[in-house]
Amino acid sequence: MSEETARLVDRLRDRLHRTIRRITWAHAAFGTAVVLGTLAAVWFIVVAVEAGLWLGTTPRTALAVCIALITLGVIGAYLARPLGQLIGWVDPPSEEAVARSIGERYPEVSDRLLNLLQLARGERSHAPEPMIDRAVERLGSDIEGVRFEEVETFDRARTAARLASLPVVAVLAFLLMAPSTFLDASQRLLTPTTPYQRPAPFQLSVSPGNTTVVKGDSLEISIRATGETPPAVTLLLRSGADTGTETVTVPADAPGVYTHALSGVRQSLEYRVEARPVQTGWYRADVLARPLV
Repeated sequence: MSEETARLVDRLRDRLHRTIRRITWAHAAFGTAVVLGTLAAVWFIVVAVEAGLWLGTTPRTALAVCIALITLGVIGAYLARPLGQLIGWVDPPSEEAVARSIGERYPEVSDRLLNLLQLARGERSHAPEPMIDRAVERLGSDIEGVRFEEVETFDRARTAARLASLPVVAVLAFLLMAPSTFLDASQRLLTPTTPYQRPAPFQLSVSPGNTTVVKGDSLEISIRATGETPPAVTLLLRSGADTGTETVTVPADAPGVYTHALSGVRQSLEYRVEARPVQTGWYRADVLARPLV
């Protein structure tokens, strides 16, 4: 092969290697979009389920295993091979395979590029070298003006990226609209074997709490609920002389506000308030004898 023909073949093979690199990057971009979109969709669903249901350790562990299997599956199916080719751990597509793809994409190239590669290696011909030289030169001149590097247009990767952006945006919207809910649910999913107790839907505050009352006066107990307020609360009363507990249902005077008055208190007592699943501690009201003047 003459020096000029060898340079022509080298130029075409260099362009072919750039095409192989471009195809590999396109596959990697497509795989990245598929992996990100799939994982974002899965994470959005499982976080929403966990935020609403507060699953136990067993279902959370099962979800964690499913997430891990899905992650490994999509990475192995769409991303592992092109990444391995870019790093050098996996062989890239052969020149012949890419030449066939180029021939299918560009009719003006057809089998010329593949034939050129085979002739340049001395395959499929026992003709004298000058004839092979002229054949390679003629095939090369026909191909050299074709921009076959653009056989890969990244269209598939762009479409996958647009579709993947939908679940990614959904995850970001969930995070921005309810950050504590999203982060807490994510933490529970990332620690599936750790038991968590669901927080109460509301909190109770009691006034006056621990206090003193003059014998015979009234004791007014005020309760406030914040959150998903219940329609009524239960007041539990017990005295030192009586070991039994008296329960009084206290309806709401207004949303989240409950009051109950104990008239003519004559002995010290303890009280607390509960509305399932919330329960306060015991408060004590000490009765003082009315001072004599």
